[in-house]
Amino acid sequence: MDAVAAQNFYGSKAYDFAAMIVAKNPNVLVKIDGTGQRAADLVWLFGEEFNLQLDKKGEIHATLFGAQASSFLQGYGEFKDADAAAQNSGQTQKSNPNCIMNAVRGSTGLARPFGDVGPSGIIGHDGIHVVAPRGSRVTTLSPLTGTVLGVHDADEGRTHIVDVLLDRGGFVALYKDLVTVNVRRGQHLSVGATIGTIGAYEGGGLHFALLNGGRQADNYYRSLTSTDQRNKITVGMFTNPNGPNSPVNCPGVPVNNAGVNPHP
Repeated sequence: MDAVAAQNFYGSKAYDFAAMIVAKNPNVLVKIDGTGQRAADLVWLFGEEFNLQLDKKGEIHATLFGAQASSFLQGYGEFKDADAAAQNSGQTQKSNPNCIMNAVRGSTGLARPFGDVGPSGIIGHDGIHVVAPRGSRVTTLSPLTGTVLGVHDADEGRTHIVDVLLDRGGFVALYKDLVTVNVRRGQHLSVGATIGTIGAYEGGGLHFALLNGGRQADNYYRSLTSTDQRNKITVGMFTNPNGPNSPVNCPGVPVNNAGVNPHP
């Protein structure tokens, strides 16, 4: 059986060659080898879906076949194109390997920044949007491992929200605008775990927020949202996901302000 090697898969030549061969003949093996940060990136991008794991040396060596190989190459191609677009536009996504954009497959940018605080301190926008195509998969980054506190419906059931109590930092990560959810309450999310997929709500993308204060803060926040007391949700309850105190900020990545209205 034919095999296509794709060593150090960030290499465009290796990817282009493998994609070309598989497109012509789907019955080939695709060998994936990587070390260091490249190997770690492959695990958080595709670890759960394709059972990719680091060995004791911190390396990855895997073989995919048929539909799995094609799906992997398609997904990696989307990531590679988004990464190239970021570099060409002067963005510095790689300056933080845990930039929140890296949690969403095929992400193309950031939009709707944190803030728009009203005169009484009421928060107008509690997070930031990661722009990505409909159906993009949302996975768990290294600083965002933790335990699922709850799964909630929003927008009259059209979208869903997942609250995750992080292992470190005292935050609760809020993943909003999900159209499918792959986790349950009480589940611990390790690096690379799939949280769900996004749809086209509000232009398409993931709404991500960092709530301060842990489990008690999440209980209070949910009591306000469930009883329509959103006027009590203030800016001090959150940390800017793209600010200096966030473990998933994206230094140098511009944020599109389109669609954000000043808070009344």
